[in-house]
Amino acid sequence: MLKETDEYKKAQEGEWESRQQQKRERKRRKLANTRKLEMERRQKERVEEVRETQKEDEEIMNMKEQIRAEITKLLQLKSYNITWRRCLEA
Repeated sequence: MLKETDEYKKAQEGEWESRQQQKRERKRRKLANTRKLEMERRQKERVEEVRETQKEDEEIMNMKEQIRAEITKLLQLKSYNITWRRCLEA
């Protein structure tokens, strides 16, 4: 049986403290990695939201342009009809 001397006890305490420090360091690194992954995930979500918003804005602009073109065409047609009627009346 080994005799537990002060030196032996100090060595055991040192080993135990070293293991605890390693555990804390692993836990700290794991938490840092988890935070980093979460931040990257949120950033990707934000980028996707911006892309989606831009796509919707572009679709709205295209629809507005189509409506403007149609209205312009109808107004030109109406103006042409009015002019044609005036010519017929004269």
